[in-house]
Amino acid sequence: MASERQAEAAKEAAPPAKKSKMVLFILVGGMMLIEGVGVFALVNFLSHKPDEAAAETVEAVESEEHKKWEDPPDSQFAECVVADCRPTNVLTGKLVYYNVKVSILVDRQKLPGVQKMVEQNKSRLEDAVNTVVRSAEPKILNEPTLQTVKRQLKAELDRILGDDKIISEVLVPQLIQIGSGK
Repeated sequence: MASERQAEAAKEAAPPAKKSKMVLFILVGGMMLIEGVGVFALVNFLSHKPDEAAAETVEAVESEEHKKWEDPPDSQFAECVVADCRPTNVLTGKLVYYNVKVSILVDRQKLPGVQKMVEQNKSRLEDAVNTVVRSAEPKILNEPTLQTVKRQLKAELDRILGDDKIISEVLVPQLIQIGSGK
């Protein structure tokens, strides 16, 4: 009989434990919900709405300097884009990609003829740029002014265009190294 009483007591004790856990869970969840609503209400009550911005028109004063930049004087030279390519270089033992853009500075009067020549020789010009970058030592490609690369490019471009008097200067506005190469 004693064992029966113990079994009944164990049965009665077990369900209240589950029920108390559920009550505790609901109680904690309800408190968290009330806290969240309270914080939201408090923040909305204490904060103020942003003020409206008032815009005023300001008349621009045109100066001589400003007018000078609106209509700049024509330069003697004009730029012509020669190549925009992505050659690789493996002279360091690792593959390094370069994003290269090359332009040339030519006499403004010769620009239409030069643009036509560039268009006719586009693949040859891009191949020359790729060859110069692929065969260049990393030290040369990391020069601050890129003088060696520009000199090599000028020689190649002069050879392809057939006249060493056309190009006044080679410009490399973009030479981005992708990959460390070290």
